[in-house]
Amino acid sequence: MRVALPLFGTDLSPRFCFAAEVLIVTQDRPDGVETRPRETLVLEGLGWPDRLRRLAERRVDILLCGGFPRIFRAQAEALGIRVEVGLGGEVERVLDAFRRNALHEVRIGGRPRGCRRTARRGRAGTGRSAAS
Repeated sequence: MRVALPLFGTDLSPRFCFAAEVLIVTQDRPDGVETRPRETLVLEGLGWPDRLRRLAERRVDILLCGGFPRIFRAQAEALGIRVEVGLGGEVERVLDAFRRNALHEVRIGGRPRGCRRTARRGRAGTGRSAAS
């Protein structure tokens, strides 16, 4: 299994689209031991289709990231890439949580994945605050 983690220094990038580099880690053993050297893939200057295509060319199975636009999720899945969003922290900590099947430890944000806000501020449909 090949896991990609977009980088922001030593942390997971808050959004995949802003990451200049992605760390690719190969784990083929059940104990999580890496079976090949780590690879850093440069994505700087690439648009969405090319970013995803480069990951697919490297046979990435899973992308662990902070944010990823919903409109590109289907494209990633069509390329065989499962996307896990809402994650944050140091890359090594995120990778360790993934290996232990404990991504809940590195989840960020107040809403669970895939949820939308159900209440609006102010009066319904006016776009103004209640004080207006």
